[in-house]
Amino acid sequence: MRSTPLGPHIQTAGALTTEGRAWAREAGIVKQMDGISALAEAAPGAITIYRRYFAESELERALADHQWTCEAIAAGLAGFRPAFVQLLCERYQNVDERLAEHITLTRYAVRWFAGLGIRVAGFAFSTGSPRQEAWELLRRENYGDLREHGGVILLDEYWGYCGPVASQWNARRHELIHQWTQGDHPDFIIGETGRDAVYDDMPPEVQAAIKAGHADEFAGWKRQPVTPDQYAEELLAYRDGLPAYVLGVTPFGIAPYPDWAHFTYDEIVPTLRARTGGWYVAALPSEPARPVVTSRGEDRTVDAQSYFYLEWAQARKAHGEDHRDVVAFCAHLKAVGKDASDPYKAGFPCSPKA
Repeated sequence: MRSTPLGPHIQTAGALTTEGRAWAREAGIVKQMDGISALAEAAPGAITIYRRYFAESELERALADHQWTCEAIAAGLAGFRPAFVQLLCERYQNVDERLAEHITLTRYAVRWFAGLGIRVAGFAFSTGSPRQEAWELLRRENYGDLREHGGVILLDEYWGYCGPVASQWNARRHELIHQWTQGDHPDFIIGETGRDAVYDDMPPEVQAAIKAGHADEFAGWKRQPVTPDQYAEELLAYRDGLPAYVLGVTPFGIAPYPDWAHFTYDEIVPTLRARTGGWYVAALPSEPARPVVTSRGEDRTVDAQSYFYLEWAQARKAHGEDHRDVVAFCAHLKAVGKDASDPYKAGFPCSPKA
């Protein structure tokens, strides 16, 4: 029977306990924010995810300046290659919230990071988001080409007092998405999960308090009526119910910043470590590809869109013309009857190694 890997979501590696660090070295999946030390020590085959934190003041630029965003993320890696990098977090999620721009950023980043041999964990949608119409747009836009280079979609799936089993709209939203898209979606990774002040999953008196502006009083499992042992069982039950199209889950979080101390579950790490086994060789999504030989004689495999670009680029080079001229590429797209509104979608490379 397949066992979905469950592992730590780490905010500050310097605050890791001995047990937490040992779990990070054994777990089948590890996520770390603004650092790579735990990722670099992860077990062979483990799914590793790096997140660069973007402050509110940086988000507009991160959405619009695609190269800057990719370079900012890559800078934090210091040459390390995780399995995945996360882009933005819980922003620009719905059709009326600039999701289309988020998709364009994702498409650029997918190709940019492919040049470094790194996959993208895209979107990082928040609990209960986005709405069904957003998934229709995502599907039409091929999810920003995530699947073309083995990428995944990150989902956050928290729950409240009712627990994960009773919370399909929030904690088991992946099931709804699977239904809405008829199974036509990239694989998922649950990048954040656990107990939070999730309005839909609360009793009426707590909902009233949340409506009155007291959500912080219920945020995190330590502010809810659950014991450490019960919380450990909830997390494990949630993991055990995940389908094959969810590759892993990293509950939030261990070694957190002080503002998030009410979410930390360091005290139950020994239980989770004992119950989640040793390292797991990840079954990552395959990357549809075809062989080509570059002008330098190197064997490469690329997706169909990149192959279209390469054929054009080789013809440009043969005439001594610039093959990195995006304006000229758009003109070529129009000339052959292809959509020129998004050259990256059509194969124009964004990678520094392209």
